[in-house]
Amino acid sequence: MKKIISIISVTVLLILCSALSGCSSEPYTSSYNAVGLVQTYDDSSAIMSFSEFQGVKVYKLRFEDSFSKSLIYKLRLETGSATIYYDTDGTKKELVSLRAGDRVDEKLSDLTCSSMYIIVETSEKCMNGKFSFETKVL
Repeated sequence: MKKIISIISVTVLLILCSALSGCSSEPYTSSYNAVGLVQTYDDSSAIMSFSEFQGVKVYKLRFEDSFSKSLIYKLRLETGSATIYYDTDGTKKELVSLRAGDRVDEKLSDLTCSSMYIIVETSEKCMNGKFSFETKVL
C-alpha cells in the first residue's frame, strides 16, 4: 500500500512540475548582452543606460487610473541602431526607430490602457545609450 501511495505521489509531483515549467503570463521576454548596463525600474518608469547593449529588453509599466494618460520618453544613442516598440492591447507597435547620434524627447498621448509593455530591440551592438520612459497622468 505504501508503495502505491509513493508512486502516485511521485507521479502527481512530476505532472505538476511539468505543467508549471515553461508557463509564463508575460508575452515578451528579455534576452540581451550588455556592458555597463545600469537600470532603474518601477511600476511607472524605466531608465536604462549602457556602454554596450545588444538584444531585447522588456519593461512593463502601469498607469494610475485616469482618462488622460501619456508616456514620456527621452532617448539617446551614440552608436548603432535600435527600435523601440510598445504594446497596450496585445499588438506590438513601433514607437521610434533610432540610429547613431539620434536624440529623441517626445510624448505618446491619449492612452486609455492600464499598463503597457516597452520593448527595446537592437539587431547590432549599440554603444553609449540612455533610454528613459515614464508614465504620466495628465
